[in-house]
Amino acid sequence: KLLSNISWKKKIFMVTSLFLLGIIVEALLGGYTILAQNKSMRLALEESYAKVNAAITARVAILEMNRSQAELISQSDAQKIRQAAVSAIRASSMLEEAVQHLAETFVDSPSVLELTRLIAEIKPAKMEVIKAARNNDDAHALQIADGMQDSMARVEELSRNLVEEEQQALAEVMANQDK
Repeated sequence: KLLSNISWKKKIFMVTSLFLLGIIVEALLGGYTILAQNKSMRLALEESYAKVNAAITARVAILEMNRSQAELISQSDAQKIRQAAVSAIRASSMLEEAVQHLAETFVDSPSVLELTRLIAEIKPAKMEVIKAARNNDDAHALQIADGMQDSMARVEELSRNLVEEEQQALAEVMANQDK
């Protein structure tokens, strides 16, 4: 009875208005959902990228430290020894900074905790290698470096695994974006 007093024109207008209102609500909810997904995906990608970047930086620092140490030991000219020693000390400092950044990025990661511990254990021996090589005592420097080989192999293994794990995690985030 309530609708019988309303003209057909108004009835059609009301039904059309309800339909349009439903479309508008659905569009708004869909837009909000897409924005929320984009924001969460962006945050996941940024976090994963930061972790990959930190892991790669640490890996490069480890390789640079090893390279500069080998270069230092191989030098025989006093000026080149001095330059190589400065380079080795700089590489060691860069490694410490990279590992500290790793520890901040990967909070409570067993691999990073072990890596940090190993780097701290190796540091005095690294300085001894630099000191011996600077004094042109290559035999003693090589002996100290050989004593660190197991620890350095573990450091390299941990850093390589960390890079690979984070690259895999980034690939998974990218793959989940398509879903």
